[in-house]
Amino acid sequence: MMEVLKVTDKPSEVGYYSGIVDSLFAVCELFTICHWGKLSDRIGRKPVLTLGLAGVALSSTSFGFSKSLPWAVFSRSIAGALSGNAAMVTSVISEITDETNQAQAFPLIGLSWSLGVILGPMIGGTFVNPIETHPKTFGIFPLFRDYPFLLPCLISSILTVGAMVLGAIFLRESHPARRTLDSRLPLPSSTRQREKSTCKNDGSARSILKSEIIRTVLKNYFLLSILGTSFDVVFVLFAYTPVRLGGLSRNPSEIGYAMAFIGIAGAVVQVIIFPRLQYRYDNLPLYRFLMFFWPAIFGSLPLLNLVARWTMPVIVTTATVESGEPHFPASPWLWVCVCIVLAVVRFTSMTFSLNVILI
Repeated sequence: MMEVLKVTDKPSEVGYYSGIVDSLFAVCELFTICHWGKLSDRIGRKPVLTLGLAGVALSSTSFGFSKSLPWAVFSRSIAGALSGNAAMVTSVISEITDETNQAQAFPLIGLSWSLGVILGPMIGGTFVNPIETHPKTFGIFPLFRDYPFLLPCLISSILTVGAMVLGAIFLRESHPARRTLDSRLPLPSSTRQREKSTCKNDGSARSILKSEIIRTVLKNYFLLSILGTSFDVVFVLFAYTPVRLGGLSRNPSEIGYAMAFIGIAGAVVQVIIFPRLQYRYDNLPLYRFLMFFWPAIFGSLPLLNLVARWTMPVIVTTATVESGEPHFPASPWLWVCVCIVLAVVRFTSMTFSLNVILI
């Protein structure tokens, strides 16, 4: 998008501006997520989840209408400021489960994330700039010519609104103090214990952080988030960057399908591999073992660029790449290597589920 918005004329600077826009979601969420958590303690988890989904739908639509860098910055900022769902989902699952089924429930967060990673990039890669990619279907809509990123954003917003409707109908309040409408439902033992101890703990961040174990786990999650998010963002920019600048010269559709493969690999890991490994090994040793893969993952990106250089056609090497064209037909060997790296990334991402369980 940064290239389409003509933020800069230098391809090497596209990643810089893309990183700024992408990081704004987390920056704004950092300053608002605790307030959303406190609000959910007062009005319940369900309303906050609904508001968060509404914010995502609004910001996605706004992002699709971006014609300048400031508008894209505004849209991403709104998305982060209005979204406290990441923390709320974990809270809801912890409140409706206990020690007997938490190991099975928390990996579902990773599974749902993987499904989103499958669907999201496929939507983006398939429907971005529909006037050129699907002229017979969308050529009659001049709006998509002026806003080439609007269609995938609209589809994403529609799916989000659908999730809001499903949540409003089927999701029941999980906060112990706000379950008056669902009091007929039995509470898990862990929830009953929290309900009894509510008066003993003020629930403030300061009181929670008094626990050395919690501080250690949160520090680990902070570093893990840096690693995971950095790779997701860097890989997209790396895949789009021309080979002569160290990237892979892939187009948006190919990048979208590659990201969808990440989701498929993640789903397989969460459903098949993770439960078996967790049953056989303790959580903490498994977590430590998986963390050793991250340096190799980041170190593999320059190797992928070498594979792209070695396997590109000679005519592309002398003409297309040197002229600045960002795309050339990729060899099967390049895709095999990319898939191997992405599969290792999803395998290593089991650390996110393990970290939540350790909390």
